[in-house]
Amino acid sequence: MIKHIVMWNLVGDKHVAAEFLMQTFAQMPAQIPEVIDMQCGAALASQYTNRDFALITTHHSADDLYAYQQCEAHQTITALVKPYLSDRVCVDFEL
Repeated sequence: MIKHIVMWNLVGDKHVAAEFLMQTFAQMPAQIPEVIDMQCGAALASQYTNRDFALITTHHSADDLYAYQQCEAHQTITALVKPYLSDRVCVDFEL
């Protein structure tokens, strides 16, 4: 299993941005078969928080992760959410 974790800071009204992202990202598992699980959410207010929002997807293999990143649905979702995001960080790891 592969975990794909992406975190961003939000642009503009953080509450509005977070709601839009959660609604948009919720569509991914139904549209992208390589995503076997997905969680996302806004950070809790804390002095220790470095990013405002996180997305975690789970994939069966590195090949599935690559297919997810290249698929048209992923590209469409990326274009929709990009105006709300900045300062992306990402890590992928195998369980």
